[in-house]
Amino acid sequence: ILSTPTLSSLTSYLLNDLQGLKPSGYLSLADACLLALLQRRDEVMRKGIFDHFKGVDPKLMEDIITFVRCGCNVINTSRILYLHRNTMNYRIRKFQDLMGMDLRNEEDVQFIRLYALLKENGM
Repeated sequence: ILSTPTLSSLTSYLLNDLQGLKPSGYLSLADACLLALLQRRDEVMRKGIFDHFKGVDPKLMEDIITFVRCGCNVINTSRILYLHRNTMNYRIRKFQDLMGMDLRNEEDVQFIRLYALLKENGM
């Protein structure tokens, strides 16, 4: 869990709470809190989140997740994915048109982060 240099009581609690889940990679404190809440496996919520993105091509979804992880920076995302920035802009527009989402809207970006977090941790 990426947090402050000192181990806070919240971080300690989350480390113990998520030990059985074994999330992949590093987590922000906010993501760890979210995982702890979702660990209760609310099936209706999980299914709703996955159903929301089921019509999206998996490759396009991975590109959008990478874009979100790069702080919604087209240039950095393009470098990581070895794409021209115009290609990445095209994929972003395609995703936004398909999903009716705006990747400049923080709520939409958070929803994609939630989907990615659930997917990566097999929830």
